[in-house]
Amino acid sequence: MNARGLYRGSTHGRARPWTCAARGGWLLGAALALLLSGLGCVSARDVPAAGARIDEVELLGAESIDEERLLEGLATRASPNWLVVALSGQYEVLDQALLERDLERVERFYRARGYYEAKVVGARVIHGQAERVRVQIVVSEGQPVQVASAAPGRMGVTLDGLETLADPGTIAELIAKSPRAEEIFDEADYERAKTEMRAVLADRGYAFAQVSGRVDITLARHEALIRFEIAAGPKAVFGPITISGLERVPEDKVRASLSIAAGDDYSAAALEDARRALVNLGVFASVTLETDTADPASRRVPVHFVLREAPPRTLRLGAGARLDAVGLSGSLTAGWEDRNFLGGLRHFSIEARPGVVLFPTRMADFPNLATPDRALLQGALEARLVQPSFLEGRTKGFSSAALELQPLLYSDTPVTAPLFGFLEVAARAGLERPFLGHRLFLTLSLNWLAELPLDYGQLSLGGRSPPASPGAINDLYIAYPELIVRYDLRDDPLDPKNGLLLTHSLQSALPVLAGTVSDLRLRPEARFYITKRKLTLAFRAATGLLFPRNYSAPDSGAGAAESRQIPTTDMQVLLFRGFFSGGPFSNRGYALQGVNGRQPFLPTNDPGVPCSNDDPVGALADERCLRPVGGLTSWELSLELRFPVGVFDPLGAVLFVDASDVRLGRAEYSLDDPHVAPGIGLRYPTPIGPVRLDLGVRLLELLDREQPENTAPRLFGAPMTLHLAVGQAF
Repeated sequence: MNARGLYRGSTHGRARPWTCAARGGWLLGAALALLLSGLGCVSARDVPAAGARIDEVELLGAESIDEERLLEGLATRASPNWLVVALSGQYEVLDQALLERDLERVERFYRARGYYEAKVVGARVIHGQAERVRVQIVVSEGQPVQVASAAPGRMGVTLDGLETLADPGTIAELIAKSPRAEEIFDEADYERAKTEMRAVLADRGYAFAQVSGRVDITLARHEALIRFEIAAGPKAVFGPITISGLERVPEDKVRASLSIAAGDDYSAAALEDARRALVNLGVFASVTLETDTADPASRRVPVHFVLREAPPRTLRLGAGARLDAVGLSGSLTAGWEDRNFLGGLRHFSIEARPGVVLFPTRMADFPNLATPDRALLQGALEARLVQPSFLEGRTKGFSSAALELQPLLYSDTPVTAPLFGFLEVAARAGLERPFLGHRLFLTLSLNWLAELPLDYGQLSLGGRSPPASPGAINDLYIAYPELIVRYDLRDDPLDPKNGLLLTHSLQSALPVLAGTVSDLRLRPEARFYITKRKLTLAFRAATGLLFPRNYSAPDSGAGAAESRQIPTTDMQVLLFRGFFSGGPFSNRGYALQGVNGRQPFLPTNDPGVPCSNDDPVGALADERCLRPVGGLTSWELSLELRFPVGVFDPLGAVLFVDASDVRLGRAEYSLDDPHVAPGIGLRYPTPIGPVRLDLGVRLLELLDREQPENTAPRLFGAPMTLHLAVGQAF
């Protein structure tokens, strides 16, 4: 019933080889031959030469299907761009036999998606210069087949066997998995429905359930009648649970993490939850789950976990550097971890990160980068211990202690100013428990921080920093319990393409826990991802609310400078408890902390910048005296469109818009100054997450609708900020 002809002819007076295909009987073939003869298609004797480079493959007439996905499944495809060809010397060449088979693949692709009358009505190869060709495939889609609607005495979709199920919820979920009436019939959706129905039954304890089906298609009416046959079988329980592959890891801790036992009601969801629990222990290189459903009469399902242990100890060495609007820094990393420390699956790790900041080099001065005249020492040392199966099988206990040394720098820190820094002493202990198939995590911890100010004149190499005034800031102690709720439906935590992430942090600083600060701090955040045709749309929304109890904050709505000035000690608390916005993981049009309100925080001791805590009104009036301080209220919004950069795979690009604001008042939301920053970026995937380069533009400042800040970084004189980081912005 299929006829195929090969033709060659000329177009616009130039001889060009053509390959045309016609199917569906002699009438269609004759009509196509008559049509193409008008273009000069007369013979099949001279087909295109093999080895011609393919510049482009086009699909004409495709309106209802994913054209990009169809073309990706063909053997005949376009060559990469000139740069890739020049570097690799490889390109796609024309193969007549492959092209013939690809025409059949096109029709099969359509039929699988309900277009049973779709035909390839023509294919032509258009020669250009230097043995280069373009391939065009012309299709006629026809009318699709749809799932039939219910009619008297007939159902478009029938589910046989529901009467054997007693649970209305199970029945409703099975019906929800079936195709909908008047939808285009898709073979993949039909097979997926059977798989999902079996999964629903397995989650409800029907381990031996079978789901089969039948589809009757009537092309005359372009409709499909679908019948599913459901044989649920008996409900099952878990049989013997065996574990193999253990060498150093204790079996009792592994079994405790499973939270299932022989004789429990069978559930495929519980099995997957147990598998995830073993993966999250972090001690196995692979976790394989095997079930035996060969004996329905016994109503028991034996389960076997096949495990492969990872090396118990790891030594990590590395180095890194960072250049941003605040400074240029470099660091080394040395870490060691033991995943079975002293037995019992205890996970112990210790990491040291010594480094230096080359002052005063910073991106804020780009392209005129200042030459560093001193190196400021910085670093961190952290130890962490995690105990799985703490108190019960799924609860994890953890504790950590850390020391961190860090200078306090801003994008406009004067070169001649005395430099302060902090030695942070931190301790943390708590519990973490997953729920809902390791999608919902609750973490409860007790945290204690000591922020000890330092004169960085004693921690500078090379040129010495001027001495800081003694007693300018005090030791600060913060103790608080924290509850973190995380609901994670993302497909990949490092580079998500689809899903949802909801988080919320609740902290309450209490002086009774050996602290000097009392407040309530809330930080909810939502992230959403969806991908269609290689385009990923990502959205993030976050807000923060801080309610001080024993310290104050500047009133951003006050008119007089005196009423906006607060004690230095209270501003020091805001430095560690307040909210900040701006930077590579926040608002990318601004430098780190670049969106925050500004107050005179520390005296500069700089003759050229006469700022003093003894003259707060004068300091408030001089922009050079002001520094970012944490706010009591913040909000942030980000929208990204992520997409691949053509043939430069795996390189990706991003278009984004960020907006944020930080206010000094309690629950003070305002859209008067949204700090809108659109931008573009590049992404390159690595095992630890994508390396990214983002360029954000301060839109309102560019349009002269926002007063430019003297401290805001500029790139080539424009209100832009460049960020280089690892990991998606959100």
